[in-house]
Amino acid sequence: MINKYLNTKLTRKRLDILIEKYKTNELVLDLGSGKSPHQKWFPNKVSVDINSESNADIIADAHNLPIEDCKYKFVLSI
Repeated sequence: MINKYLNTKLTRKRLDILIEKYKTNELVLDLGSGKSPHQKWFPNKVSVDINSESNADIIADAHNLPIEDCKYKFVLSI
């Protein structure tokens, strides 16, 4: 299913369609979340970004995360 998106330009609309197929209420860790545009599909998302101006839940480098192992069901990094 994802292959059809790999050979075309990934616009915001196409990305939204793809992401919506994986929406969940499970606990999700969003790495490099930036402005966090994915909240509507992942309501139980914890955002992580290295930029302190990003309004992320956790400000940290992805190589050294201050989080508990195996706490999150999914990791999102777009």
